[in-house]
Amino acid sequence: MTPTITASFGSFETKAAPAASGVAGPEPWLLEMWGAVPALAGPAVTPASAMSCMPVKAAVELIAGALGTVPAGIFRSEGGGKTLDASHPAHPLVALDACPWMTAGKMREQLTTDALLTGNGVARANVVEDRVVELNPLRPGQVDIEFDPITTEPHYRVQWIGGSEVLRHDQVMHVSAPCSLNGVSGTAPIVHARQAISLALALEAHAARLFARGGRPSGLLRLDQHATSDTIKQIGATWSALNAGDQSGKTAVLPKGVLFEQLGLSSVDAQFMELRTFAIHEIARAFNVPPTLLAELSKSTLNNSEVLGRQFVQFTLLPWVQAFQDAYRRLLIPVQDRQTYSVIFDLDDLLRADSTARAALITALRSTGSATANDVRALQGLPSRPDGDRLENPYTTSNAAPAANPAPSDD
Repeated sequence: MTPTITASFGSFETKAAPAASGVAGPEPWLLEMWGAVPALAGPAVTPASAMSCMPVKAAVELIAGALGTVPAGIFRSEGGGKTLDASHPAHPLVALDACPWMTAGKMREQLTTDALLTGNGVARANVVEDRVVELNPLRPGQVDIEFDPITTEPHYRVQWIGGSEVLRHDQVMHVSAPCSLNGVSGTAPIVHARQAISLALALEAHAARLFARGGRPSGLLRLDQHATSDTIKQIGATWSALNAGDQSGKTAVLPKGVLFEQLGLSSVDAQFMELRTFAIHEIARAFNVPPTLLAELSKSTLNNSEVLGRQFVQFTLLPWVQAFQDAYRRLLIPVQDRQTYSVIFDLDDLLRADSTARAALITALRSTGSATANDVRALQGLPSRPDGDRLENPYTTSNAAPAANPAPSDD
């Protein structure tokens, strides 16, 4: 039986069947299918509408931009340490160019942006003679992630013009958002933060409308005598034309018998800035980004800003770095070589402290014999020196005379 909706009009009722879900009145399931997450406070949250929210834009650009600028490369394990191997066939795909028209850093930035806004970032591997020669990012709406019902192995259905193609998991580079319900497909942070994002958009729209009216709430026009509905509409239209928008602030001239009474700010309007700050903090929690890095500096100090910057690297970027390292390793390094070769991201520049603290670290490394002069020079990006491989302490000198050669025996 088809359900009905009952609507009351005065003293009688009429029953009508619900309207079908469509573009004019989409239901929540239809919105979610097209990437639009419904919200209560304001518009539905889509990747496009979310990026029009300044805190979301700042968080996405911060995380994606950091991952796009971090140096990465193929390293070989030898002598208990790891050495950069620029001669490895996959090194250019990690450190230089992912494909002829996109650098490796720009591809990481794009995949991270896709994962933050849609949950998944996917690139197709172009394989020639059993070797990956380039990585081509795919648009988020172009890829559907499916699972084998028996082995649960994922495969990727790519929609092309005029058909589709199914790719195995070893034919794509897949980076998902940290939150995943099945271990493969990620859930975008904008899905979890849809109410906060929608609230921020609604508050921004409210502020725009408020200042479009001159930065003041509307008022009442009181008439001291009875007027027809047409007269009331005419007076209201004349008032809006002469005193609203760009005309606000001018001297108002009222006809006889009309009195303007301005309304005061409500409690919600009085706490407007607090509500906007709250929305920024909620979005920052969803993206796991310190609010100070989203330019919310109300509670920032010199000390906690430095600590929060390190926490951003440790707790926000490291999960993404690990996800990229794992994706590169699965795709670019054969199973038999994974004990020898690995993909490593260099986060030293992001963790670098001020010059005083860095000088103290270098002094400690040298005085304890933990690093040579060439090790320290490498940290500073300086070339090595022929005499820089000794682990002696340069801050102490020995006054002891060298041991004399023993006298020859008569035997």
